[in-house]
Amino acid sequence: GRSHLVVVGAIADPLVTTWAQDPPPDDDGAYRQASAARTQRSRARAAARLRAAGVTVVDVPPHRLAAELGDTYLDIKARGRL
Repeated sequence: GRSHLVVVGAIADPLVTTWAQDPPPDDDGAYRQASAARTQRSRARAAARLRAAGVTVVDVPPHRLAAELGDTYLDIKARGRL
């Protein structure tokens, strides 16, 4: 049968990354940090499920997406998966 190669390009929000990593300045910041960390864990779980199903996942900040997708394409092609 015919098979397809699936690549998912996901854009990681740099602000969410900052919120998850930086010490919160106040109570609102603590809630924001907890929410950002929960969001990151959820994204990581979704990416892991996709990878387990054979999907190539590229999850990077917006400024790196085009280059990473290009590199992924070249890597896939070099491995003879196309």
